[in-house]
Amino acid sequence: AKPERREGLLKEMIDSEALYLRAKKAGFDQKPEIARQIKQLVANRYLETQLSGRARAGAVTDAEVGAYYENHSDRFATPEQARFAVIEFRFSPKATQEKKAEVIQKANTVLTEARGLPVSEHGFGLLAQRYSEDQATRYARGDAGWVSRNGASRWLPDVVDAVFALKQPGDLGPVVTVSNGCYLVKLIEKKEAGRRPLEEVKEAIRYELAQEGRQRS
Repeated sequence: AKPERREGLLKEMIDSEALYLRAKKAGFDQKPEIARQIKQLVANRYLETQLSGRARAGAVTDAEVGAYYENHSDRFATPEQARFAVIEFRFSPKATQEKKAEVIQKANTVLTEARGLPVSEHGFGLLAQRYSEDQATRYARGDAGWVSRNGASRWLPDVVDAVFALKQPGDLGPVVTVSNGCYLVKLIEKKEAGRRPLEEVKEAIRYELAQEGRQRS
């Protein structure tokens, strides 16, 4: 397979491994029907390897997996991420300056209210439901989920930049004004840039190395 094809396959398998680990932590593999299917799959695959006479012959070692992980760290890099809450106030790009100023003043008033929220309120609470014009987040206390630094997002760059300018969970930014409205943003959580753990990606790496070994043989 071409290098780009192999890299795409590796990424797909890494994502699948991450999803599997989350499902396992949630106890999904303990459901009776799922447990039966897993048991049958393991038995069938074991039988196949015994009959083929290839039971682990030439298998990729943990040391080889670990070396690949260290030597290709950029493949497993995770960007800086932030989870935030938002309140959106809209106006038309063609609105008069007076209308825009009115909406911005409203946003500043709500920002003052937001500063009075209890520390235990991670989002904007009922303020989002009362004021926000973003339907996807207003009934979730403004929680907009996670965004990545320089990653694809439905939020405008000015909004994302304002989120990453915040330092501590609970911090509020100033009103962010763009061409079609303005936003309040509040930091909920932050994750520094790093790497996916080896445990999460090791089987995908093992498969990649095994494929390369077969092509060389």
